[in-house]
Amino acid sequence: MRNYFKTLFPFFCAIALLFLPLNNKISAADISYISTAQSSASDSSITPQSDDIGWRYKTVNGKLYKRLYNYSTNQWLGDWILVS
Repeated sequence: MRNYFKTLFPFFCAIALLFLPLNNKISAADISYISTAQSSASDSSITPQSDDIGWRYKTVNGKLYKRLYNYSTNQWLGDWILVS
């Protein structure tokens, strides 16, 4: 049974390739349709799923400190950490 599979599998693959369409050209009308669809999708309202969090830095007596800040809610996260 396996011997038949090994010999007939390439034959069936070759037959399947014959039925694939060969003219996959894109016209200018298709491109303008694609760009119009993308621009209308980007015009929809976007709501962020996570907060915008980043580091804030300050220098006290020549020492650098950092602290996390949530820019979405305007709140501090954690305590000041000595960097150097």
